[in-house]
Order: sequence, then C-alpha cells, then structure tokens
Amino acid sequence: MKKAISIILSVVMILSFSLSAFAAEFRPSVPSKDHPEVVPQLFNGVSFDALILDGYNEVIEGIHLVTYKNPDGQIIVTAYSEKNTADGRVDVVYFEASYEEILSARSLRELHELIPVGMIVRDFFDVTLVGTYKDIFKEGKKLQVRFDIGAELHEKIMALTRCSDESGWEFVESVTINPDGTVTVIFDKLCPVIFLTENDGAVESPATSDISTAALWALAAVFGMGSVCMIIASKKRARAK
Repeated sequence: MKKAISIILSVVMILSFSLSAFAAEFRPSVPSKDHPEVVPQLFNGVSFDALILDGYNEVIEGIHLVTYKNPDGQIIVTAYSEKNTADGRVDVVYFEASYEEILSARSLRELHELIPVGMIVRDFFDVTLVGTYKDIFKEGKKLQVRFDIGAELHEKIMALTRCSDESGWEFVESVTINPDGTVTVIFDKLCPVIFLTENDGAVESPATSDISTAALWALAAVFGMGSVCMIIASKKRARAK
C-alpha cells in the first residue's frame, strides 16, 4: 500500500515539474517566425528604415537596414530562426542565451517583476547597430524604428530589451501602436528584444508539443484513480483468499 502511494506521489510530482516547463509564456510560433518587418519612415522627404533622435526626441538623421542589396546599412534586425545565418556582427551567443533565459523562466515575472500577469511573448528578435552609428546611445541619442507586427489598436504591447547580464530585461519606455497595425518603438539601447502582449488563449511553450496543461492534469487524475482502483482490487482479492 505504502509503495503504491509512493509511486502515485512520484508521478504527480513529475507531472508538476513537467507543468512548470509548460509555463514558459510564448506564442507557439515565436522561435520559428521571421523578424518583424521594418517599415520605412520619412524624414525631410526621404525614406529611411530607422530615425536617429536627439535627447528631446527630435529627428536629426535617418539610417538604413543592412541588406543584401544594401550591405553598407547601419542597422541589422535578426529573428531567432535566422541565428544560424546571422550577420557576423550580431552577438549570436548572447542572443541564444537571452532566448534560453526566457525559455527556462516559469513565469515572465522572473524576467522582470513589473511584467503584468497574463502577458506572453509574441516576438523575439535582435536589433544591432553597426558601422558609424553603433555608439549613438553613448552620445545620448535614441533610435526610432517602426515594426509591422499586425497589432490591434486595442492590443496591449510592451517591449523589453536585454543588453547585459547585469541589467537583465528592461522596459522600453516608448511603444506606440499605429492605426495600420505597425508599432513605433524608441530605443535608448539595442540588443535582443521581446514584444509582449496579453494572453489570448494561444499560450504554449516553444519546446512543447500540443499537450495542454489541462490534459496533463487530467492524465495525472486518471493515473491516480487507476492506481487507487488497482490497490482496492488487490486488497479484495487478498481478503477473498
């Protein structure tokens, strides 16, 4: 009897640990999706991929993305799914470490205590400044980038960056949802970025299958009930003898 109870408790405990792995609050598509499309912005009648702002948030200059056709661009946006083919100037090791930190967290509150309950990661990517402009933040300047993420006006979007192990994940103060579904973000530092949104019921850890938390608990309950029935049946057989 004691041995059977120990087995049941062990199984329940294992399932409990398994459930904590399912608590990584990701949209299922996060690790495989492309980076958000960067939407051009106008400055003095010229289209740029990002705008440099001064300390008063006034636009002072525009820069472009690094692309195959424009290798001399100054900004690189990399999705996690692109890490194996990333530009050599992207810190892929740190990028992967940031992803693993999110993945191992049982709650987003472990990343930052002020992240509201019920938020999930909808996008994870890296933004890197290179060339002449890589040190603009040291000069007190900022970078404004507009991303097409198909956001809804009523949607709650938050952005965080992780630029060092010491500082951890930090909120980006300026995030604006535009009527066309794009999001305008003003960065005062650049590194791995996450966009958070409210849970719409599509929460799933990137490392899991389609098994849900409820299904796991149901499995635990069935296993427990089955074990109890087996114990009762064995005791009845023992009395019958």
